[in-house]
Amino acid sequence: MARDSVCGMEVDPEKSNWVAEYDGKDYFFCSERCQKAFMKDPTKYTEIRPMGHGLQGMEGIQVAAAASARAADGSDTSTSPS
Repeated sequence: MARDSVCGMEVDPEKSNWVAEYDGKDYFFCSERCQKAFMKDPTKYTEIRPMGHGLQGMEGIQVAAAASARAADGSDTSTSPS
């Protein structure tokens, strides 16, 4: 299975009617709408970027690990007392 880079849905490459090639790699989509969005701005969907409540990629893992370590040792001063 492949993941639609636009909406995140799992897509079967053997059954998908929508595909685009970018930077030597094939990207599969669940719909024509997702394929068109990707083709309009492929870098938007292929680069590591902020997403949802955190970061996608290694930066997010490092940020989360650092925050967790600060909270565990009591040195996290990012929150104000209630």
